[in-house]
Amino acid sequence: MSEPSEGALTAAADVLHVDDHPDDAGLGKGLARRHMNLVALGGVIGAGLSVGSGVVIGQAGRAAIVSFVVAGLITVLVMRMLAEMAVDRPALGSFYIYARESLWAPRRIRGRLAVLVLLHGV
Repeated sequence: MSEPSEGALTAAADVLHVDDHPDDAGLGKGLARRHMNLVALGGVIGAGLSVGSGVVIGQAGRAAIVSFVVAGLITVLVMRMLAEMAVDRPALGSFYIYARESLWAPRRIRGRLAVLVLLHGV
């Protein structure tokens, strides 16, 4: 592979650091080196997931696709539940607070779960 010319690098740097509104005190436009590294890392992870999924689908066949669909549906349901909880009771700490309020707050539930765990172990 050939190295890019100096002009191409300068043009790319100019595109990444365009500033249309110099008097704007908000977020700056442009990507730093670490931002580019994170974009590259995301690409590598995405490619790895695609290759890994292909290997699993090749070995397991249709069952892998069904399991991916089921996992996707569960994820969508959890995200919808979190969205509803965030609208109903906005709180700092989000997921931890919602889980604590909905699962562990009533003492009866904790007691029943403890009894079930003890009975299951017997």
